Amino acid sequence: MIEGSLIMSRFFTIFNPQGLQSNSLDESFEKALGFYSSNINLALHTKYFEALDGNLKGFVLYREDERNRFHHDTYNQTIVISDGSPLIGDESMDAEKINHLYNTKGILSFASEIDGGHIQLIIDEKNKSVNLVRDRMGLKPAYYAQNNGFICSSNAGAIIKSGLLNSEPNDKIIGKYAVCNYRATYGAQDSFFKNISLIPPSTIISFKNKKLSQNKYWDWNPQNSYLSISDTELAHYYKNTIKSAVKNYHTACDADKVAVALSGGVDSGTIVGMLHKITNQKIDAVSLSYDEKTDYDESKLIQCSVRDHVENWTDLKLDPYILLDDLQKLYDRFDIPLATVSIYGYDYLYREMANIGYKNIFTGAGGDYFQSGNYPCFFYYFADLKYSNPPLFDQEVKLWIENHGTDQFPKSFQTVKDFFEKNIDFSKPGKLKYQELFLEPGNILNKDYYNKIKNVKSNLVDTYGSYQRTYIVQEFLYEVVPPGVEAEDLIDWFHGTAMTSPFFAKSLIDLGWELPPEQKIKNGINKVLSRKALRGI
Repeated sequence: MIEGSLIMSRFFTIFNPQGLQSNSLDESFEKALGFYSSNINLALHTKYFEALDGNLKGFVLYREDERNRFHHDTYNQTIVISDGSPLIGDESMDAEKINHLYNTKGILSFASEIDGGHIQLIIDEKNKSVNLVRDRMGLKPAYYAQNNGFICSSNAGAIIKSGLLNSEPNDKIIGKYAVCNYRATYGAQDSFFKNISLIPPSTIISFKNKKLSQNKYWDWNPQNSYLSISDTELAHYYKNTIKSAVKNYHTACDADKVAVALSGGVDSGTIVGMLHKITNQKIDAVSLSYDEKTDYDESKLIQCSVRDHVENWTDLKLDPYILLDDLQKLYDRFDIPLATVSIYGYDYLYREMANIGYKNIFTGAGGDYFQSGNYPCFFYYFADLKYSNPPLFDQEVKLWIENHGTDQFPKSFQTVKDFFEKNIDFSKPGKLKYQELFLEPGNILNKDYYNKIKNVKSNLVDTYGSYQRTYIVQEFLYEVVPPGVEAEDLIDWFHGTAMTSPFFAKSLIDLGWELPPEQKIKNGINKVLSRKALRGI
């Protein structure tokens, strides 16, 4: 097993570079390398390579303390570059192991087996193809472009910096970013740059015979039935599935450099509690809090986990003056606009955790999505009840109003009705409405600009049979996961960290899909099963 779960590399390749002078291509590579190396203090190694009779040239960049990012199989005539943290069970998969799976099982089979956030670049000289595999949930990004050939890279910024592609800002995406809630902007295959595309999650992009093909190797199945076992059995199964996922991720990493990014929420509390139970040792943790007293202060909740599960705890205090200093140079490192100021908070948190000496950082990210933990999930659950069980709909809404109504944010049946009118299409179970998610001032785009881009409607998934299930997919593909993925990928790269989120494990995604709705929301409370099954954790 390789040391540590982190398989962090950067890659950049161009196919069909014959029209370029050798020195011109070298210069482009150096510019692309500069995007990755100019803001990093760690020692880096660069390996240049070529394939397909010299028609493909590229480089892979990796840190000095890591290895097995690149594997050249001369017998099978394949080259594999691995980026991210792929694993099967509790075994971390390096480029050589990925190559073996590819050559013995084929690309669709191995892509379906691998867990974790990862990108695989596979160059097959026998089949004369270039293949890019993105992980199931889209936790690692990769970009590609066609310009008298094929360019692919870990990040769009390297393609732009190389100068090999004349790409301007994408007007529609910029328009969405300017006037819409961030949930409308991210996750689309179209990127912030014209002619540069983001590979969708659970997708294989192949370039062969000057043609590009796209193959989705996994999707949620709307026909899957909900689990039908007793509450006691379900609680036991739920707890053990989470424990197994956390244990697999922990086994695959360098345990001496592990810490938990700890908030006051159920999910990060679950992770630190599970790690304590698995290792029989208290775990280090770092929190990010603020020197202000508001209703959103989670300090008291964090203290509960610290008391029961934490060995060494660091409480970082972030104030606006730190941001003010960082803001001037923030976009020297990030190649696309940050979704929210929270992303900057993550950058500060992981930078400071790296300075302390932590490499593998466990988080509770993803726990909300499969347990209906986010606020809008209530409305989609209500929509299912409105469609199928009106008496239970009335009961659940009343209890939701009782539990969640405040003077500042009152709740009522009208609140639910207004949400339905804007978001729910009752013509077909699970169908959502397209909309333009304008911020408070509304559409402030210049009329000519708005007419040019036609609209700034949000991306929307097809129905998955129920409103609750459809919203799960909407969260994963567009609204909640994608806004942070690309920034977090670069945060890991520049700070030398590996964010590990066990709630994104395949087993937990599948479990969340099959959990009965009433095990997620009941009596106006969400994360019902988690609150019952994980007591004491």
